[in-house]
Amino acid sequence: CYQYLKQQVLSGVNAIQIFDSWADLLSVSELDLFSLSYTKKITQKLKNDPITKHIPIILFEKSPKKNITDIVFKDLSCISLHWNSDIRILSQSLKNDIAIQGNLDPKVLNESDEMIQEEVRKICSTMKDYPGFIFNLGHGITPDIKPAKVEVMIQAIREYI
Repeated sequence: CYQYLKQQVLSGVNAIQIFDSWADLLSVSELDLFSLSYTKKITQKLKNDPITKHIPIILFEKSPKKNITDIVFKDLSCISLHWNSDIRILSQSLKNDIAIQGNLDPKVLNESDEMIQEEVRKICSTMKDYPGFIFNLGHGITPDIKPAKVEVMIQAIREYI
C-alpha cells in the first residue's frame, strides 16, 4: 500500500486520502487493531520518506464507534467526516488542530434544489470561520444521483463562499 501511495505522489497527486468504509462495523478496540494501527504505519512511512513527507494525508473512517477526536493523530492533515458526524461540535473541538472535510449527507442530492441549497448553507455557515475546511459529501455519491443535482450543490457552495 505504501509503495502504491508513493507512486501516486510520483505521478503528481497533491494529497492522499485513506478510506476505511468498514469502520462502522468495528468495535473501538477492533478499529484500533484492524484499521488505525495500519493507517498509522502507512502514514508514518509516508512522512518519513523524502518524496512523500510533505503530501497532505486525509483520513476517512466511516461512522466509527470511537470519537473522531480520538482518531486524529499527528501525521494527518485532515479528517473527513461521515454525514452523521456532528460537524458543529467537532469544528469546535478540532479547531486549529486539523483540517475538516465533509459532511453533507449524499441522500440530500435526491431532494429538491431548495433543500440541497439549504443543507449546503447550513454546513458552510457552521464552518465559515474554520481554518482549513473542505466541503464534501459525508460518504460516496450513489449511482441514482442525477448530475444536475451535483451542479446545484456546487453552485450553492460557490454562492456561499
